[in-house]
Amino acid sequence: MSEQGIDPELEEWANAMREWAVGATVDEALGYSRSLVDRVLAEHSLDREITAVVGLLSGGNDSTTFCHAFRDQLTHLGHANTGIGVEETREHVRRIAAAWELPLIEESPPPGATYEELVLRFGFPGPGSHGLMVSRLKERAFRQIRRRFVEDHRRQRIVFLAGMRHFESTRRMANTEETHREGSIVWISPFAWWTDDHLNEYRSRHDVPRNEVSDHLHMSGECLCGAFAKPGELEQLRFFYPDAAAAIDGLAARAKVAQKHCVWGTRPPRKPKGATGPTWLCFHDGAPHDNSSSDSCDDGTWWAPSAAKAPVLETGPICQKCEATAEEIGEAEVVR
Repeated sequence: MSEQGIDPELEEWANAMREWAVGATVDEALGYSRSLVDRVLAEHSLDREITAVVGLLSGGNDSTTFCHAFRDQLTHLGHANTGIGVEETREHVRRIAAAWELPLIEESPPPGATYEELVLRFGFPGPGSHGLMVSRLKERAFRQIRRRFVEDHRRQRIVFLAGMRHFESTRRMANTEETHREGSIVWISPFAWWTDDHLNEYRSRHDVPRNEVSDHLHMSGECLCGAFAKPGELEQLRFFYPDAAAAIDGLAARAKVAQKHCVWGTRPPRKPKGATGPTWLCFHDGAPHDNSSSDSCDDGTWWAPSAAKAPVLETGPICQKCEATAEEIGEAEVVR
C-alpha cells in the first residue's frame, strides 16, 4: 500500500480502465459489462444458491438504461421508496416494470427510520448527514428485499445490479467498485466504466424510456432528502412538482415547531463552543436568517440555550439579540 493507503497496482489498473473506457465503443463497453456480470454470477454460484438477480431501478435515466441492458438476466426490479421523492418517478418505475414484465419490489424504510421521523428528530440533513440518509432510507429498504429471498445466509446469495459509474461524479469516481460482497448480498456495478456518451448512444439505439422527472430536474427525484441540494433546487421542484414541494414545506413547518433545523437544502447550524442543548435558526421577521445572509443577526451565529426554553415569537424561536429588539419595539410578546 502507498502512503495514501491506495494500492499502486489497483490505481494503475483503474487509470488504464478509465483510458480504455474513454476510447471504447458502446458495443465494447456493453461486452465488458456483460462479461463482468457473467463472471461474478458464475463465481458466486459455484458453492452458493443465487436466489434472485435484482436490478435496482431508481427511476433515473441512467438506472433505466442499465436495467434495460440486463433485463434478460434480471429476475426482479427493486425500488427504494424513500418517502420523500417525486411520485411521478415512482409511477415511471411501475410502468417500466409492467412493460418489461418483471416483478417489481418496492420497499420503504421501516418504522423508526422514515425521513419524516429522522427530520423531526435531527432536523433537515446537510452534506454531513448524507450517509445517514442513505443508510436509513435506501439501505434498509434493500435489506428488506434481501429478506424476501435469503433464508440461509451461509448458502444463499442475492445479487443486486446497481448503476454506480466512475464518470458520474468525483465522489462516485472514488467510491465505485465493479463488485463487492456485503454478507449475503453481492453487488455488481455493470456500468462502472460507462461514459455519458455510451449511455446516450445506447438510449438512442434502443429507444430506452426516459423519465420526464429526470429531464426536468436533472436527477431521478427518487430521494429528495436535501443533503446535497443545490441553490434554487426547491424552487425548481416547486415549479415542476408542487406536490413534492408541498410535502417538504409541511415537514419544514413541523420541524420548526419541534425546534429542529427546518430549512430544507441548507447546512444545519453548528453549536457555539461549549454550548449545550438544542440549536435552531432565529425566526425574527417570520423567516429563518441564513448564515450567509447580509442581514443575519449576530453575524450569522446561532443560539443554543442551556437551561430555559428558547424565547419564541409566533413565527418561531428567536435569538437573544432579536429577543431584546422585539420587546423594545413591541413587535410581539415573547413567550418563555
